[in-house]
Amino acid sequence: METIKTGISWIDDVIPEGLPLKSTTVITGPGGSGKPLIGETFVAAWLKKGGSVIFMSLQYPGSEFVAESIKSVTGLDINDYKEKMADHSRNKVLPAILKT
Repeated sequence: METIKTGISWIDDVIPEGLPLKSTTVITGPGGSGKPLIGETFVAAWLKKGGSVIFMSLQYPGSEFVAESIKSVTGLDINDYKEKMADHSRNKVLPAILKT
């Protein structure tokens, strides 16, 4: 089975095999347990590997927050991957941060 790792040691230590590709993975836990951080690291790894991403965040106020968080956690500027992303956060498709 093909998997993807994040390249971030603390996550790769917890999930040493990585997450399987072509599958669905649900990350659960109580509030404050780091679910978005884990998701953001895999999003960054997948974009770097050439994959595409659809964001469907219902919790955060907008995609700007997600973009800033991904950059803070992984160093990845998602604007460099705008052609690989669609954002459906709060019914916004390709918001201003993803446009040139």
